[in-house]
Amino acid sequence: MFLLPLTVLPLRKCYTSSSDQEAQGYGSYGNDAGYDLTWNIDQYLYAANSGVGPEDPSFSKTGGIIYLIIVHSGSIKIGDKKDMYDAKFHFDMNVDDDKPIKPALMLPESGTGVKSGDEDYEYAIDFSETLQMIADEGSNKLSFQAAFKETFVSIGSTQKAAIGAQNMSFTIEGSHFPAGAKYDIHALSVFQAHELSLFPAAFSFTSEAKWGPHGEGGGGGGIITIDPEFKK
Repeated sequence: MFLLPLTVLPLRKCYTSSSDQEAQGYGSYGNDAGYDLTWNIDQYLYAANSGVGPEDPSFSKTGGIIYLIIVHSGSIKIGDKKDMYDAKFHFDMNVDDDKPIKPALMLPESGTGVKSGDEDYEYAIDFSETLQMIADEGSNKLSFQAAFKETFVSIGSTQKAAIGAQNMSFTIEGSHFPAGAKYDIHALSVFQAHELSLFPAAFSFTSEAKWGPHGEGGGGGGIITIDPEFKK
C-alpha cells in the first residue's frame, strides 16, 4: 500500500503533488514473434525536510528535498503467433536538459530475487522514508512515513536494476516467453531535487526489447513533463 499525505489530518494539509500517466502502449514484431506493452507511471512528489515551503528561496539551504517517487505498473503481452526466446525487456527513465534532479533508488534491486520453482523468482519492493513536513502554512510540523510494499513473482524471468548519473532503468529478462503469455510490470523509482525551480521537468521514458539469435527487437517511448502543483 502506498500512503499519500494528501490530507494527513483534518484541516492539516502538506506540500504534496500526485498524478498518473501512461508512457503509451507499444507493439513490435519480427519473424512472427512480438509483444504489446502497456507501461503505467504513477508519480508522487513530496516537499519535505525543511521548515519552509518549496517556493521559499531558503528551501534548499535549510535542507529541503523534493522527492519524486514513481510507481511502475502495466504488462507485457507476448504475441499469439510465436514463442519468444532469450528476451530482454528494458525500461529507462532519463532526466532531460541535464537538470540536477538526481536518481536515488531503483527497486527491486538486482540480485534480490529468491528462486521459486525451476525458473521463477520472487521479489519484494519495500520502500519507506520518513519525511519531515510542514502544514498550515508552516505553523505546524509533522513526521510522515511514505511507504510502498509489494511482493511479486517474476514468472520464468529475472529483474535487474541500474542507476546512472541522470537516469535509472530496470530490465526483465528470461530464456523463454511463451506465445500469448502476459507478464505484469512491477518497479519503483525515486528521484531527488533541492529546488522547485527545476520543475516543470521533462523525463524520457523509453522501452526496448531484444530477443532471439538474430537480435530481433523493437521499442518505443515518450516524453512526460512533470509539473507539480504543490497542495498546502
